[in-house]
Amino acid sequence: SLISTLLVVGVMLVIPQEIYTWVFGSDMEELKQILYILSIGMLVNACSVIFAHHFSGTGKYHLNTISSGLALLASIVSGLILIPNYELMGAAWTATIAYSVQGITLGYFFLKEELVSSKILLPKMESWKFFRSLNDSD
Repeated sequence: SLISTLLVVGVMLVIPQEIYTWVFGSDMEELKQILYILSIGMLVNACSVIFAHHFSGTGKYHLNTISSGLALLASIVSGLILIPNYELMGAAWTATIAYSVQGITLGYFFLKEELVSSKILLPKMESWKFFRSLNDSD
């Protein structure tokens, strides 16, 4: 999920603004800036999905519900403040804030429930070697 999200986000960010403006019209002149803001939220969301699936698979649905509720609350509060003042940019920040609140909450719950160190979330050398071996086998 994270790798595919990184690829899609990377492609979206390298497309020049002029192409977005040509395809979607002059009303979308801020689209590239909006995509930069949203990309943060998309990457956080790609990571948090792993935690959400873990909690669903272990029957701890209430943790997903709590994190979704907090994300909804963050979305409502930030949306009421940011969207009237910053319009599309405010909406992008609202989404990114909501995704971040949910991701941070799920990450916290994972560390707390599984009694593991936050170091477990960092990639290890074995992980990089594994991914390189996948590429080398082609």
